[in-house]
Amino acid sequence: MTQLIVSEEFHSPADRLWALLRDFGNLAAWWPRGSPIKIDRVEQEGRGVGMIRHIYYVGVPTPLSERLDDIDDDARTYRLSIVGSKMPGLVSYTAKGVVTELGADRCRLDYSADIEVAGDKESSVQKTLRFGFSQVIAGLKAATEGRSHG
Repeated sequence: MTQLIVSEEFHSPADRLWALLRDFGNLAAWWPRGSPIKIDRVEQEGRGVGMIRHIYYVGVPTPLSERLDDIDDDARTYRLSIVGSKMPGLVSYTAKGVVTELGADRCRLDYSADIEVAGDKESSVQKTLRFGFSQVIAGLKAATEGRSHG
C-alpha cells in the first residue's frame, strides 16, 4: 500500500471550495476546460453516501467510477473509493479529502489516497494519478478563485 498526498492552498473561503467538493456528482462543472483529460459526461448513480459518479472521459471506453463512502459537512471531509474498472496496475484506491479554513478568504485542501498497485506499475500509476490530481486542483482553483476554467 502506498499513500499519495496532495495539499494545496486556495485564495477562497473554505465554504466555497467545500460546496464544489460536496456536490459529488457535479465534477464536470468545475473540471478545467483546457485540460488534456476531457470529460465527456458524468452519470450519477444514487444520492448521498454510497452514490457513485461514473466519469466518462473522451477516448476512454469505460468510465472511472468513484463511490462517495462518507461525507461530513461539519468537518468538511469526504471519503471516496474507485469501484469497478481501474487503470492497468491499480488494484485498489481509497481517498480522503479535508478542507481547512485558514482565514476569511483562504483555505487548504488536504487529499490523501491509499493505493495498491500490482507488479511493476507503481511508477506509471503514481504518475497518472498525480497528473489527475493536478487537473483537479487546477479546476477547483479556477472555480473558487474566480478565474476561467481553462
